[in-house]
Amino acid sequence: FTGWPAASEARRRTRRDGRRGLPVAAAARDLTGRLRSLDVLGEEVDAGEVATVVRELLASHSVPVGRATRDGVAIVTPLELRGHRFHDVVFAGLAEGGFPSRGRADPVLGDAERRRLAEALGTRLPLAEQRDAESTLLFAFACEAARERLTLLVPRTDAATGRPRLPSRLVLRLASLAAGHPVKLDEFLSGAPLRPLWQRTGAIPRYEGTPSSTWADGREFDTAALLALSASRRGRGREYLAAVLGDAASAERRLGQWRAGRSPDLGAWDGLLGGEARAALAALGARHPLAAELHPTRLERYVGCPFAFYVRDVLGLAAPEEPGESLEIEALEFGSLAHGILERAYARVIDDGLDRDGALAAVAAAWEERCADAERRGVTGAALAWAVRREMLLEDLLRSVRLDPVFLDRGERPVAVELRFGARHDRVVTLALPDGREVRFAGRLDRVDETPSGARVVDYKTGGGSTERESIKRGLSVQLPVYQLAVRQTTGEAYGRVTSLYRLITRKGGFEELELDGDEPTARARLSALVAEVVEGVEEGLFPRTSHKGCDYCDVRYACGFSSWARARKREHERLAGLVRLQTQGPEEVSPDEPG
Repeated sequence: FTGWPAASEARRRTRRDGRRGLPVAAAARDLTGRLRSLDVLGEEVDAGEVATVVRELLASHSVPVGRATRDGVAIVTPLELRGHRFHDVVFAGLAEGGFPSRGRADPVLGDAERRRLAEALGTRLPLAEQRDAESTLLFAFACEAARERLTLLVPRTDAATGRPRLPSRLVLRLASLAAGHPVKLDEFLSGAPLRPLWQRTGAIPRYEGTPSSTWADGREFDTAALLALSASRRGRGREYLAAVLGDAASAERRLGQWRAGRSPDLGAWDGLLGGEARAALAALGARHPLAAELHPTRLERYVGCPFAFYVRDVLGLAAPEEPGESLEIEALEFGSLAHGILERAYARVIDDGLDRDGALAAVAAAWEERCADAERRGVTGAALAWAVRREMLLEDLLRSVRLDPVFLDRGERPVAVELRFGARHDRVVTLALPDGREVRFAGRLDRVDETPSGARVVDYKTGGGSTERESIKRGLSVQLPVYQLAVRQTTGEAYGRVTSLYRLITRKGGFEELELDGDEPTARARLSALVAEVVEGVEEGLFPRTSHKGCDYCDVRYACGFSSWARARKREHERLAGLVRLQTQGPEEVSPDEPG
């Protein structure tokens, strides 16, 4: 609940009494009047910013209406509800992200420190882990406050984005109590545990073969009506939707896609191409996603989620550039910045033969120059956040250089940075597949070092390294074995042994090194088997929405349209067994060939 329902009720009551909404107007004048105090900042802002601030102030304010527990509608928080009694209580927001809110430890004084202080001082300090018990108590107070009727509102979708929302854990507990056994999400969504208790409000007409239902949300009403109509023999729903859209074929596609996103079965909307679509894909020729030289990240994208590969690499659709909520520099920009600084610094190490102290000075100079460039381009985010992140980046890069083994006098030295490979650079890299076919690769190496035993490829990463660690563990790394091939096939050097690793260059990753396991023949055989399975999946038109990990950070979520529940259920289908096995266990074991 926000202040707007209360404001609307106040306007109706005051107009009825002839006072023309004076309480609401007075509250609005009071809120907007507070903005005058901001004049002391002396900062110029445009009308849009003022309107945004005013809108947020009004949305967060409520106007009291009536006398609580006597007349009118009282809009209160669960905490304010305790101790009162009402004829009707409507509890809203019982979904994930609503009530109860997730307990979070204080960033400065955590629960462990609070316990020690409480024991030492003989006092009580609130703990984040106690939030769940407090929320349960508040929920119980709210339920007890209802004299005649208690209504629990459980939104199934996000009002702003339309994305599915999970029910609150309190509602799941209530369903378990009603059913007499623990209720999981699937059973809850079926409605069976709470069917004796719940009701949907707002009647819709009875349709042939469909029992009358009631709904609380306008979109739920429209969806139910359209589905009921479309299920009738006369196809009235399809006709209605076709009239609204102006295209019968588009109406059929919309209904089909909507149903597919709520079904565990595989169908035409699940990224599995039919015969004609596969023929059209094969006929792309030079524009086929696997016809040109492959970048390692493209193959890893298919393994991560074939549907993301389909959107990005088959259809050629780019992720929309939308402003995010973060005030910090975007992760991609930050990674490019760190790579650029190290590239420039180690290029000087190679050209001028700098030692560690010289490398540290080169990093500081490159950091100053590249950060100034990022600031000119306006990609650094809020000034305060950037000031902190900027200094942390320098500290991290300097520490990474201090830990670099090329400065330990062990016969190691960097010999190349940003080494590009591929046909356009006259450095062709190829890999033979088990069926005799050959694929070509293109890309670039962050750095190549000479070592006493041969060569080492270093790939910088600014993240925490969890994705890279998992890909190595499950044999799904494409970048590192391709980089080994690139060094072996393009440098012209007869290195005895070529190794490759991810170097985590920030404190977020703990400055760890993640090296590819096994020797070169084993890595090449595993890579060949992995690429062969990807090629087979693409040729079979297998592009389902399925991922081994969550989809929170996927850049094509805007085009997915499936709930996490539907994706998880579809992964259980036998037709996706091979893909699920590849994502979770890696490619099938193969015998390594001889080095070449």
